[in-house]
Amino acid sequence: MAQEAPTSRRSRYKGRARGRLPALEKRNAMGEGQTAKPSELQRLVRRFTAAFLELGQQATSEQFERWSILVHECMSGRGRQFHNVEHVFDISSGAPPIETLAICFHDAVYCQVDGGLPHPVEEVLTDAVELNEGQYILRPIQEDDRLMAMVTTIFGFEAGQVLSPYAGLNEFLSALLAARSLEPALPWSILAEIVTCIEATIPFRGKGEVDPTYALADRLSAANERFELNLSDEQQLEALHRAVRVSNRDVGNFASEDARWFLDNTWKLLPETNDSLRGQRLYTIGEYRLAMAKMEGFLSFLDSDVVFRAYLNQPTDEEYAVMRTRAEANIALGCRYLRAKLLAASLLEALAMQTGGDAPISLFMGDLPVDVPTIRLESYLPPRPGTEATDMDADVLDLLEKGRANDSGFDMKRSPLAAHLHRRLGQVESDRLANVAKESLGDKENPGRAFLDALPDPTVRMVAEACAHLATTRSEALRAIAAQGVAAALG
Repeated sequence: MAQEAPTSRRSRYKGRARGRLPALEKRNAMGEGQTAKPSELQRLVRRFTAAFLELGQQATSEQFERWSILVHECMSGRGRQFHNVEHVFDISSGAPPIETLAICFHDAVYCQVDGGLPHPVEEVLTDAVELNEGQYILRPIQEDDRLMAMVTTIFGFEAGQVLSPYAGLNEFLSALLAARSLEPALPWSILAEIVTCIEATIPFRGKGEVDPTYALADRLSAANERFELNLSDEQQLEALHRAVRVSNRDVGNFASEDARWFLDNTWKLLPETNDSLRGQRLYTIGEYRLAMAKMEGFLSFLDSDVVFRAYLNQPTDEEYAVMRTRAEANIALGCRYLRAKLLAASLLEALAMQTGGDAPISLFMGDLPVDVPTIRLESYLPPRPGTEATDMDADVLDLLEKGRANDSGFDMKRSPLAAHLHRRLGQVESDRLANVAKESLGDKENPGRAFLDALPDPTVRMVAEACAHLATTRSEALRAIAAQGVAAALG
């Protein structure tokens, strides 16, 4: 029988009394033949309860409640648009118990989105890292804190190391939180397997000399020996297979057969990395364009070979090849789509900079039609351009005209202006002009002017006239461009 490693201190998160969660009553609250949807907290409790039952482990109702509240509070911050509680449900659906427990905690900490450690766990994790001039540094491990030592061993981190939010900081702290929270109810062998799963969710790591999963296997083996986890070779292999499955579930949208859903998830990430898009204030055209540029730059440099993980036939070679091929196609299409969006945003920004400076995007495009139709820029565009390019990208055009899977809080799913420009300019010219726009809008002396000069004058006039109907405070300058052309109006 496996011997449990000696425990250090018990989990320091004691929770706060919030009252018992009521059992879900099956009643017809939504209308005839429908049942009320359980709350997110109730669904989390069910995830924890089912996982423990399947593992044959014991925990109290109070513990299930405490863990559910903890995860929910951590993942409900203002900036959480994608890495929220719904993400937990999405990728844990149908997962085995250890994978489910890892998924529940794997994104609990997300420093760059939450503005630091989530408030509910500051006291739990403050002894692990020190914030010094904007950098998180791993503190020395106390002699009696063997649990943190185990987590650190599996991650391969050392005291004094600067932990990057893009290379394991969030995953390490989430894994430590999971281990400290679940320690009173689970043996260390299972805690180590949960930590291993969370480590594997560090995304987009190059394989270098040693594949990250093979390096993780070596560290799990070292932890197994050092902390007397008594995991057999077969159990360690299954732990690595679990970790690969969790990692691949986490980035599963890259293998979506529907590009609309892939882009839908990409759009949810944008507010997490761009505070200006989180709906707290009017965002400018420049801020919107910069968000598009950052995401396009990320996808352009992302190698599809580092998206998914594989380890000793998990997944099979055939399955892995399909996942990688779909990721490659989605990434490429996503880049082309983003460049089309960038071109439209750049044209609006250039017109804004030449007629008074950057401005809220709603001034030039109108409000998003949330509840009722609104007056929008596309209302003043011709249905189709008179002359269409011969090299349009049919997939990009389809996405621009029909839209992503859903609207977002900062953007419509359809892109009428971008679609119109793509029909006029085609793929090759659009790509060339996107590069011109990037350099031109970075010109501090005359931002956007070179880009307007590079565009076909009829295209600029058409968009300037449409903008004049909405940006009435700038209508005179915009109509001058529409009537006279860029060179005559701007000199």
